[in-house]
Amino acid sequence: MAFALWGGWAYFINHREADETGLSSPVTSGLTQGIGSFVITLLMVRAVTWIYHRLPANPARIVLPAIATVAVTGSCLATAHALIRTSNIAQTIAPALSVAFAFNVYTAAKLRREGERRENL
Repeated sequence: MAFALWGGWAYFINHREADETGLSSPVTSGLTQGIGSFVITLLMVRAVTWIYHRLPANPARIVLPAIATVAVTGSCLATAHALIRTSNIAQTIAPALSVAFAFNVYTAAKLRREGERRENL
């Protein structure tokens, strides 16, 4: 799903610019974003869970794993797109990173609820 959605977005957002500027083809940008999003989706929950369990119990524990995960994955995506010369890097990766951030916060909140539920048993 991530491959098709974010790869299709990358193709859409870059198809006009590539024709005018001679930068990376929209297909290359779409494949790069699609593959990156696919791999990141597979690893994201594990990363958030790992970070979450290593932080002390406080309110920041909900957002810090999301910030760290999105910072790392966003840097990787931006670097990959820079290497292939994607014309609209920020517009290409911003929507996927926004959804990833929200999903990571949701995952951390779910981990907190599960921990609270276990403590109350």
